[in-house]
Amino acid sequence: MENDANGICMQFTGTPCPGVFAGNAHLGPVYQSMQNQEGLPLCSLGATNCLMTGPGGGSYQSEGLWTSPDVLGIPVQVTYPVPIFGTITVPGGQTLNQIRYATKVDHKLTPKDQLNFSYLYDSANAITPYGGNNLMGPSQYYQDGAQQAGINWLHTFSPNVLNQARFSYTRNVRNFPGDPKVAGMPDVFTFFDSPTIGYGNSQSYPQFFTTNEFVWKDDVSITKGKHNFKTGAEFSRTRNGSSFDVEKFGYVYPMDTEDMVTDTTFTNNFEQWYFGGQYFGSIVEAGASFNPTTGGLPEYYRGFRSNAVAAYVQDDWRVHPRLTVNLGVRWEYFGPPHNFQPNLDSNFFTGVPVTPLPNPGDNPFFPVDSPFYAGIATGAFQVRNHGLWNKDLNNWGPRLGLSYDVLGNQKIVVRAGFGISYDRMYNNVFENIRLNPPYFALGLLATPLAGFPGITPEQGAALYTNPFAGTSVFVGAATPPSTRAMDENLVTAYYEQVHFGLQYEVAKDFVLESNYVGTFGHKLEAILGVDTYNG
Repeated sequence: MENDANGICMQFTGTPCPGVFAGNAHLGPVYQSMQNQEGLPLCSLGATNCLMTGPGGGSYQSEGLWTSPDVLGIPVQVTYPVPIFGTITVPGGQTLNQIRYATKVDHKLTPKDQLNFSYLYDSANAITPYGGNNLMGPSQYYQDGAQQAGINWLHTFSPNVLNQARFSYTRNVRNFPGDPKVAGMPDVFTFFDSPTIGYGNSQSYPQFFTTNEFVWKDDVSITKGKHNFKTGAEFSRTRNGSSFDVEKFGYVYPMDTEDMVTDTTFTNNFEQWYFGGQYFGSIVEAGASFNPTTGGLPEYYRGFRSNAVAAYVQDDWRVHPRLTVNLGVRWEYFGPPHNFQPNLDSNFFTGVPVTPLPNPGDNPFFPVDSPFYAGIATGAFQVRNHGLWNKDLNNWGPRLGLSYDVLGNQKIVVRAGFGISYDRMYNNVFENIRLNPPYFALGLLATPLAGFPGITPEQGAALYTNPFAGTSVFVGAATPPSTRAMDENLVTAYYEQVHFGLQYEVAKDFVLESNYVGTFGHKLEAILGVDTYNG
């Protein structure tokens, strides 16, 4: 609004504006830098109607007036001419570049020794236009890669004894680097108002994940009489490196479009003029990650290491020409991971489960007699290099199966089996312990709408920057911890698998078969919000 326009004041008071909105007549320099850096089309502030060519030949129509949203609770409707946003049509096709190749070499060393080598390579990079933010914004980049190499040595000791030794290496890469043209820019979009445009990469980017796994395995097969014995063991070493730069460049959610384009000053000026002070403010919410012990950025990289061991023995026993029984057992151990960087990660360990708990209020649902919540109430975070949870060595998996020819002529065959298998934990379940105190915090500031004191104009100016430089604003603020606690008594999840089948030969080359297959999971991992309870 130019100085002589005075539209907002004339409509409400009938007198000229005192000049409090003079600074909102033009686009803010921070917003202009973000718009120029991201490259989305934009019409000039103050234009009544404009048509611009968008990326890829699309069109961006901008026209209209802003009206104060009812959500503010302001008992007036004020018109302020900021005709800068409308509709945009742009292409959204994804680009994928992928390359794959494989090689395999077989070599017979001696009459009793055979060597096999294989190598697989896969690399894929994809770009999704305007997909790198929660709304339409910068491009989304994916970088995927996989490599696998293996050596297999087959040695025949005798016609009845065969040994197979294997070594394999697997590398998987999954990266979300963010759009490089907006690197360092905070994640910005309006909270209540159009447009559906996000500036900067998503607050959860960039992310980088690399897993290297080394496996040594040996299996022996022995045939003797009616028995076919198999036994073996394996050892695996996993090296997992990841960088999750969550809120590294912060996020800022202005109240509406006018606050976004005027560098978060419009609502502050309006409230100062109308209320004589701040009411909700120009920013609804803002956040950034920081290290509470230093006030600077936290360490985002983690390098988790873990070992796993397994061994088994199995016997396929031909009890009778019509009956074959499979008997076996497998033992597995999945070592709790540890970070090779010392004195960085913490876990929440429960305390003494003594009840009853004192009720801090008059809530009748408060878990007074809950040993679980008593342990939570008396627990604490502890920085540990090892032992984030206890080792589970009781992972025994029996296997039982049979095949029975009912009539002895292969007309009716019954097959059944039962087994228990254990499951290695998915990395993402524990990797977010990197967010735990004391060396990591997700700072949060918000308006009274969310129960916070509000973000002052001075704080807003420090937060709404490009590149983001507002990390220090959150130091010392009342930041609620964002924690991921691993149960120290966690055990390995397992599942039971059972099947029963009947096969009937109706006629030559025509077989009717029916099977029941069941899988039952036990002690499965789940994420529980322990800071909530009924009521």
